[in-house]
Amino acid sequence: MSILRRRETWQRTAALPPPKTKSRPYLTAEERQHVRAAIKALLATLGSFDAVSDATGVNRQTLKTASSRNGKPAVGVALCVARAAGVPLESVLSGAWPPCCPTCKRPL
Repeated sequence: MSILRRRETWQRTAALPPPKTKSRPYLTAEERQHVRAAIKALLATLGSFDAVSDATGVNRQTLKTASSRNGKPAVGVALCVARAAGVPLESVLSGAWPPCCPTCKRPL
């Protein structure tokens, strides 16, 4: 064990600024609703979340959470759903896909 013979002080280096985070594009509430409808349309077509998960490449639990009432699907999920459906991303986000009945708003 060493013994200090004189008093030494150290100064802290200046704190580095926090790293800049990349801003993530968020979906509006209306776009999230359209993505949920698209997930549910794929679910009705393919039959199970496992089948939708295989078709989209998105985790089954992520799809369940995104399609739930309070879920917030991300842009990446919307992109994977659009690819699996074979439609442009804009169609999913705008609500043009899946096509729905004009009177009852249910998917055709």
